[in-house]
Amino acid sequence: MTRLLVLILGFSVFVATPSAQDCFRTSIGLDPVAVTRTPAQESAGLTAASLIRPRALNGNPSSTGKVVFLGVGMSNTANVWNGFRSAMNQTGTAPNTLKWLDATMGGMGAPQWADPSCECWDNLDARVTNNNSHKQVQAIFLMLVTPYPWQSPSANAARYQADVVSVLGQLEARFPNLQIVYLAGNYYGGYDTKQDKTPEPHGYYENLTLQAIQDGYNGAWVSAATSMPWTDGVMPRWDGLNLLCSDTTNGGVHLNSAGKAKVGGWLYDSLMSDPTTLGWLR
Repeated sequence: MTRLLVLILGFSVFVATPSAQDCFRTSIGLDPVAVTRTPAQESAGLTAASLIRPRALNGNPSSTGKVVFLGVGMSNTANVWNGFRSAMNQTGTAPNTLKWLDATMGGMGAPQWADPSCECWDNLDARVTNNNSHKQVQAIFLMLVTPYPWQSPSANAARYQADVVSVLGQLEARFPNLQIVYLAGNYYGGYDTKQDKTPEPHGYYENLTLQAIQDGYNGAWVSAATSMPWTDGVMPRWDGLNLLCSDTTNGGVHLNSAGKAKVGGWLYDSLMSDPTTLGWLR
């Protein structure tokens, strides 16, 4: 905090003026979350990727069609998704057949998306239909968080896992040509100044369930190995990614421009090195 000297009726008064956000937790001291893929999962992912191709509005393969890559989640997801898209735009590496859409909706976390009657699904349908068709959506970045968790971290994680599986099933029912879902939990919630919307260690335990979801889901190919951005705050993980308080906006829940560039840029680098993106994303 800086302090501003104000003279009022001859008295010197110091008034606090914000210069930088006050951090709640710079780290929580838990082992990094690392999601891995087996050789069989890798092979299945390559098979799924080989089925992704430009499609016309009716879903038929077409050289003039599109591959729609969809971002689904809440405002935290939008932060990462938009950072990723910005990195794609800056590098100019996206094929001209690729179309990415933002179907995120603020405040709509895992419990909301798990509810089939959530307005978030109407929002998703409208954004897809206004631009392309449901039959062109073939890949999704799904980043879900439980906002304002009311249970213990372990109980919340169990519910989160069930919610994510429910959302995956609903996505498959909507998008008949969906092949790949890149899965993620929150990046880091320890800077949440009120520790109520995205607290830690709730986010940590949610991310721990991603391996089980990836391993156990029977449907579209699902992977969190190269799309999970959780990091223990300032503590760099195995790939060097960390998140600083200065990467977040006041309140600590959302990423600022620096944070979007960092985490979105990391997602870009990670997916660009993933063999399952070859042929449709790069």
